[in-house]
Amino acid sequence: MNALPAKTFLLFVCTGNTGRSMMAEALAGARITAQALPITVFSRAVSLDPQARTPEPHGVTLLQNLGIDASSHLAHSLVAADIDTADLILTATHAHKTTVLARFPQAGSKTFMISEYAAQEMRDIPDAAGRPMAAYQDVLAQLHHYLPAILHRLAPG
Repeated sequence: MNALPAKTFLLFVCTGNTGRSMMAEALAGARITAQALPITVFSRAVSLDPQARTPEPHGVTLLQNLGIDASSHLAHSLVAADIDTADLILTATHAHKTTVLARFPQAGSKTFMISEYAAQEMRDIPDAAGRPMAAYQDVLAQLHHYLPAILHRLAPG
């Protein structure tokens, strides 16, 4: 895990880019802005459903409760240009990491699970899609747990 350039492009990836990666992008973006960190954050899907590009309502509600408006987010598919742009790619699960690396083997040195990069553990962030609010609260709790370590590693000042 090498040192990253002065302006870091951080990419979060999940299945549909309407839940976990969208929430990670929004939470990280709020922290990056508040701390004036030299990081640009974005998120993408490995399996975008063109009929489901808006954020999952429970995720939007939880973010709104934190003062973060993610209601205008639109999901986007992961493409080669995203891989080229990103300095660090963080996936919600091991399966997402495997998919990213199968499609873009050149991303091997910069692709990690969120938990792997933040805490050197291999712990999936489970998909909350279609589940009750409690599942989204669990996702949010995991992201709150991992994000400080991720951002500190990227901008240790």
